Amino acid sequence: MKKITKHFTSILLVLLILAIATACTPPDNGSQNPPPPSVSANEVINQSVAELEDMMGIENSEAAPQLTAFVAPNYAVNYENERLSVLRGSGLAIYFTQYLAKESYGFADGTVYKDTVTVENTTLNFYAKKAAVDGGVAVSLEMHQTVGSEESVNPIYIYFEYDYTAERPSKTTIVSVTDNAAVYNIAVAQFDYTEEIAYSYNFRVGGEDAAAVKTAFTNKDLDFEKFSACTATGYTFAKLYTKTGTIESYAYMTGREDAIDATEDDVAALYNAIYGEVKDACVPVALLDAASATAKVYYQDMWTYGASRVSAIQ
Repeated sequence: MKKITKHFTSILLVLLILAIATACTPPDNGSQNPPPPSVSANEVINQSVAELEDMMGIENSEAAPQLTAFVAPNYAVNYENERLSVLRGSGLAIYFTQYLAKESYGFADGTVYKDTVTVENTTLNFYAKKAAVDGGVAVSLEMHQTVGSEESVNPIYIYFEYDYTAERPSKTTIVSVTDNAAVYNIAVAQFDYTEEIAYSYNFRVGGEDAAAVKTAFTNKDLDFEKFSACTATGYTFAKLYTKTGTIESYAYMTGREDAIDATEDDVAALYNAIYGEVKDACVPVALLDAASATAKVYYQDMWTYGASRVSAIQ
């Protein structure tokens, strides 16, 4: 088994930091099933954000840190530190989405919006879309960065699962991806409101492993055996029990010395359990149709709103 490794990484360059379900179906860019008219897409998003904040105790930072056991070459993860990492990492995506759900700002469902910012020789195009899909609402956020003739794209996807019968949120999942010649990084955070459990599934591998990882994600079969065949430089797999403030987690980062012993079977069991919860959300998603985007000036205000909300998380 090649050495596996941890990191909860930045996703929209300097803008989106990410850290992060049971199977959320990625948005179908072709057909969409709108929710019952009694609950709008914006209301689904706003209810889900409120539920997330309540479950994760964003206004209450009194939970005492608790440790659990980990496996070599992994290091110990503190519940409170990982809670903050997940919330701050996924927070920009969550609050960017809530910005899109503000009725007065006029973001229509199903429309791709584009805002462009140019700094010196760098052009940043920001795209956003929210849409009702079967079982909830899906949001796509993309940053396309052009420096000279080179372009890179960093997408993030937010899936809000919703119980339309009970009219309450069931899960929220945030997925961010960095995919280039040098690195493939995925960060997933899922918040299960029924079980009151948060999941974090994050790892970084060299670009040469990206094709194999994406194929396994497409087939929904990136089990521990396939994962450990990659050369990873960092990972975090965590399950946070928000009722008790306890955590199950394995984490690795190149260069860390504070290893804690355990067995490979222990790591494999937790990895496979968490991947089983998030694997549907890890399926690669087609990028937004940039050619059809509607121009709208929104990014600066959205950034200000999201950053102010994340900075208040304790």
